[in-house]
Amino acid sequence: MKKILILPVLLLPVICSALSHGTDITLLKAIDLHRFQSLDHLFMLVTNTAKPIVVSAVIVLFIMGLVKSSDKMKLTAIQMVGSLIVTTIIVLALKHIIDRPRPYITYPSIWHVAADNDGSFPSGHTSVCFAVATILSLNYRKRYIIIPFFVWAALVAYSRLYLGLHYPSDVAAGAV
Repeated sequence: MKKILILPVLLLPVICSALSHGTDITLLKAIDLHRFQSLDHLFMLVTNTAKPIVVSAVIVLFIMGLVKSSDKMKLTAIQMVGSLIVTTIIVLALKHIIDRPRPYITYPSIWHVAADNDGSFPSGHTSVCFAVATILSLNYRKRYIIIPFFVWAALVAYSRLYLGLHYPSDVAAGAV
């Protein structure tokens, strides 16, 4: 458990540095500059997979655990639920405390697909996707499980940037 807590502590200075040195907006403007309208719908689709895949992963894993009488599968599904609850509480608390405006509010030139009313930091979509990928990777050491879930989580994180809804440090914090 201690090893899991080391990474967030090590990444905190990097995230704080990005927040204070303008790296965030530089990276976000670079992404915005190289945006292709033909990919807008694809990244909307990717970002909209976050909640359905997270919920489906928990339900499918638990049902498979029941069908196969696998305590490991059921326990993993329960761990996912616990992780998602804790992650959601932390994300909502940080969004409320930090109350960072969305990039398109601070920088109107940033293209965005939709308007969200809550704070930008951290990215909730990214947080829940990486929470699920992490629980799966801790319980199943199989590349064919781990790699697709982390690639999906990374794509969701990038989609949040591409769609102008978050700064890079928002998704970096969400990934932690």
